[in-house]
Amino acid sequence: MIKYQEKKITVNDAQLMYLHNHENNKTPLLFLHGALADGYMWYQHMIELEDTVSPMALSLRHFGDSAKVGNFGIETHANDVIEIIRKIGCSPLHLVAWSYGADVALLAALKAPELFRSLFLYELGYPSYLTEDELALFMVDAQAMFGPLFTSIGTRKLPEMVEILIDGSGNQKGYFASQPEAVRMAQLTQAHTVINQLNQQEKPDISVSALATIKLPVHVAYGEYSRPLFQLVSASAARNISNCQSEIVTGVTHMFPIEQPATFSARVKNFVRNV
Repeated sequence: MIKYQEKKITVNDAQLMYLHNHENNKTPLLFLHGALADGYMWYQHMIELEDTVSPMALSLRHFGDSAKVGNFGIETHANDVIEIIRKIGCSPLHLVAWSYGADVALLAALKAPELFRSLFLYELGYPSYLTEDELALFMVDAQAMFGPLFTSIGTRKLPEMVEILIDGSGNQKGYFASQPEAVRMAQLTQAHTVINQLNQQEKPDISVSALATIKLPVHVAYGEYSRPLFQLVSASAARNISNCQSEIVTGVTHMFPIEQPATFSARVKNFVRNV
């Protein structure tokens, strides 16, 4: 088993942490995490994939051991990803991302498509390219998931807000408490990011016409039992990107990459081998 080292890199006035093994000289692949996570969520996935690619996992700014400075939003994080790839000199690479990280990945690919070989996106959540009817359905589910979080700002402690967010992501009351202790502790370590996540001001223009310009091979997947908001955005992205495989993963929710790293990684491996 290859050991992955923490590496530091400074881009856009922020020192960021990523995991990589420089001795692996295969085709590079970069993982981007979602909310309440950091690069370490991908550690097992990296081990699963190291025989096929040279995996790296970034902790976005404000998460993990990366700097807690500057703006927090899809645009800022996408710009960081682009500059990191350029600074390391590892392009073109495969980009694999989950949840909030998938929105970041999509914007990065729109801004600098030459840096990427492919995109593997599990459950996007930024609704800027939904139809009017889809957006109405999205807003109903978003209110159900995020409404309790917004009303609890200033009245609940951050660990309670983490529990609400993870229960919502897992689409089940009590989901947070049902997870292994190590997973819960990792999520609680990122509790400081909940307020940042809720108070985002950046609104990048990811439009239907923008998605139509993507020529990269793309795989968009979402869970059979995931919340409507994740399903709606993912299905819309897949529909509007021309060179896109779409998959509904049976029996899983938004938390599939964390719950089943080997199974998730097998899907990634199959995709990148055929790109």
